Order: sequence, then C-alpha cells, then structure tokens
Amino acid sequence: MADKTLRQRDAGLDLLRCVCMSGVVLLHSIQTVVFACGNAPAIYWETHLAVFAALRWPVLIFFLLSGVLFPSTFTIRDIPAYYRRRAWKILPPFLAWSVIFCFIRGTSNVTWETNWDTVAAVLSQVPHKMSYYHLWFMYDFILIILAAPFIIILKNNFRIFDSRAFLLLSGVLLFASQAFVDLGHVGRIPVYVFYFYLGTFMHSFEGKYRYLLLALGVAGFGYNFLSARDIVAATGNCDLVTSTMRYSFIQQLPMVLAAYFIARDVRITRTAFSNAATKIALCGFGIYLSHPLFIWLFRFDKLESYLRLPPLVFGLFVFLVCSLASLALAWLLRTNRHTRWLSP
Repeated sequence: MADKTLRQRDAGLDLLRCVCMSGVVLLHSIQTVVFACGNAPAIYWETHLAVFAALRWPVLIFFLLSGVLFPSTFTIRDIPAYYRRRAWKILPPFLAWSVIFCFIRGTSNVTWETNWDTVAAVLSQVPHKMSYYHLWFMYDFILIILAAPFIIILKNNFRIFDSRAFLLLSGVLLFASQAFVDLGHVGRIPVYVFYFYLGTFMHSFEGKYRYLLLALGVAGFGYNFLSARDIVAATGNCDLVTSTMRYSFIQQLPMVLAAYFIARDVRITRTAFSNAATKIALCGFGIYLSHPLFIWLFRFDKLESYLRLPPLVFGLFVFLVCSLASLALAWLLRTNRHTRWLSP
C-alpha cells in the first residue's frame, strides 16, 4: 500500500509513533550509563535506570500498529505484489545498514582505527546474526512481514482465528515465549508475532479501561526498576539489567494497549501540527536505523568526563543531539530520489 496522504492518516497514531521513536532514542542514549553502574554515582545510575525501566514498551507499539494497519481484505491474489513491494522496501536498506554497522563494530572504543578482521567477521554473520545491536528489529520485522499474509488469510477464512479463540491462543503463545529467554533475540519473535496479530483485532476492542491499563503498566515498570536495582546491587553485574526487563512482555501489555487507546482518542485539529507529526512518523524507520550513528560519537572512553554532569543531563543531551541529527538524516534520505531506498 502506498503512503496515505496527510489528510487520510490518523494523526493520533502518527503522534504515538513519534512518542515511541523518541522513547527508543532516549533508551539507547542513556544505556551507556545504565551499563556502567560501578563507575557512576548511585543517584545518577538509579535515575537513568528508572528511565530505562520505563521505556521497554515503545518497540512493541510498532508491531501492534503493523497489525492494526494491515488490510483485512488481503487475499491470495495480493501476495505476489505484496512480497515484491516489501522486498524492494526492506532488503536493500537492511543490507546497506548491516554493512555500515559492520564498519562501526570494527572500530574500537579507544581509537578511531578500523579493525578489518572484525569488520570481515561481523559481515560474515549478517545472513544469520545481527551485525549491530539494534538490527534485531529488522530481522524480526522481516520474519513477520514474510508470515503476515498467510496468517491474515487464515484469520479471514477459518473460525479458529476468530477474535476470542485466536486471542486465547495468542495469550498462550505470549506466556510460552518466556521459555525462549535463553535464545536471545530469537526468543522475542513469538512475542512480536503476538503483538502484530493482536493489532489485527484492535478494531473490536474499546478503550474504556485505558487509564486502568496505564496504571497497571506503570506499576509493572516500577517493579522492573526495583528488581533490576536489587539484583545489580546483590551481584554487581550490570548485564542483569536487561535480563530482568527484556522479557517482561506480559508487564508491557497494559502499557501498549493504554498507549494505543489514548492515541486513538487524540483529536488534532491544528493541521500544521498534525502534518508535522505525520512527516516525522514517515521517517520512523530511518530514525531507528540512523540514530546509533550519532550515539556512537559519544565514545565510551569519554564516559568518565560525562559522568561529572548532573543526573539525566548526559542522557538528555545525547538524546537531543541524536534525535535531531537522526531526524535530519532520515528526512534527507527519504526525500532524495537517490537515497530514499535507504529509508524503509
């Protein structure tokens, strides 16, 4: 499907996309401090950890909205055109950004010299393993794109995929996915599949419990923060920060639903504002792919000097710089006819 015109788009959902993109960039901007717990003052680290704990849900929104916006009238005859368009839209930028981040991985944290052996080793892993920490999003998104048409067709033609039965099965899938924790990013795929197909049923739900869901989500992230803080205090291992949060998908479900329902209630009448939200939302994938280029400039060897800043100042400064820079780059890539293929 071609991009909708500005008038046809839902401004509330576009605004939600903007919020989620900001959350992802902020999450990555402060994680340097979160994983340096032993080198940072306690109040500084805990402030960053609290924000880190509260930003586990934005990526899930993208999978949910993909299901919401997938055409319910999709048929077998649409499959060839669907795959043709998605292949040209996703694979070239995926391969190009994989190469770019291979070179980043080949540059050490101490010097700017490139380690060509590391570049070659990481490049060889691209077909079966992420070449940079955030490209797992594209791997999983590609898998969902491949599977989506068939599940939608099944959903439209068989009663077992009616809303109640399918959501029950999806709930089992969501809980069962916890068994795949040790598989790393592969273990997330069942959860992203759940959120995608949950999105295909969102038209049948009402948002009257949205603020209760929001309260449950906030409570879940409070629990995330306390658990991560206590475990790191007991073990001194910062790697356990993500192990206590990364797979808490059930806790994130209330926040994801609340955010969706609240966004759908937003009515934006100022055309200039809604147009701006839409234009930023259209750059979403480009922002996601390009912002690590700018975060990378804040080298880990400079961390000691950054830690002299007051709590959150470092994270917010990095966030502001990376957000504006990645938005500018994503916009340039998207609007230039020679580079638009780099922005899915």
